[in-house]
Amino acid sequence: MIQKFFLKSFLFIVLTTGFCFLLQAVVAPKIRDTNAFVGATIEKEKRLAELPAPRLVFVGGSNWAFGLDSKKISDSTHLPVVNMGLHAGLGVAFVLNEAIEYIKKGDKIILSVEYGLTKLGDKKLFSQLVDINPTAANYLNYSFNDRLSLININWQRCVSSLFFAAILSPNEAVYRRDGFSAEGDMTAHLNLLPPANLTDKGPMTFRDYSEELTALNEFIKAATEKGATVFYAFPAYVASEYALNKSIVGQYEAQFKAQLTCPIINTPDTFVFPDADFFDTAYHLNKVGRQKRTDKMIEILKQKVL
Repeated sequence: MIQKFFLKSFLFIVLTTGFCFLLQAVVAPKIRDTNAFVGATIEKEKRLAELPAPRLVFVGGSNWAFGLDSKKISDSTHLPVVNMGLHAGLGVAFVLNEAIEYIKKGDKIILSVEYGLTKLGDKKLFSQLVDINPTAANYLNYSFNDRLSLININWQRCVSSLFFAAILSPNEAVYRRDGFSAEGDMTAHLNLLPPANLTDKGPMTFRDYSEELTALNEFIKAATEKGATVFYAFPAYVASEYALNKSIVGQYEAQFKAQLTCPIINTPDTFVFPDADFFDTAYHLNKVGRQKRTDKMIEILKQKVL
């Protein structure tokens, strides 16, 4: 009796799981948003894989995506540029794993992460990312159980979409895959009016960043072994928040200086700009701020990198 019970239970689980996978395979392609913001990883990875070295490669979070005019940098330095910046929700580990795959001899890499950016990213975001760009699964520091949870999250998303219409983001005009330039810069927002208020604001709480710094140092070692050179730049940050969190930012600066194994080419106040120069978050520059930061970056590149 017990054996029959376990056998029936096992068959039920197998059949149910198979049905879920089948249903997801049918539904997912119909609801897949191929123009979703995270889909930009496809073009960014392709450019980094195919563009001949040496290149200037900007690796990190969305402060790069919204904060550079890569064509202007390329014209000024006479080097092709790849801007790999995309989304803080992807986490430090994914961003580094994705980039190191395609780094080549002679590359100059500029790292930059937003303050307190965690090592592991958001599973809901990864479920959408892997659905659009299956290659991205190779860059996840996830266990087998974690990867199964991504399938479960995507399954839930597929089922819910059958009964509920998708809720459109007010920033849908900006956060989309085709909002990027060929170099990887976000450009869809440049001529738009900003939202009324910035997000990612408020008092910071310092946390020990050793785990993330270890990941950064492992990336630096791997890139160096490939013949590339790595530098670090503190991110763009809105003036009002910098004033509020200056002591916490100082703690992060001290830890980076003590533990990071590559040259740091600026200070936290280098890319601090007035609130009016930001678009929708404390790290996302608008058209004016983007040009200010680009001009400063070109100066730094010529003085400390090239």
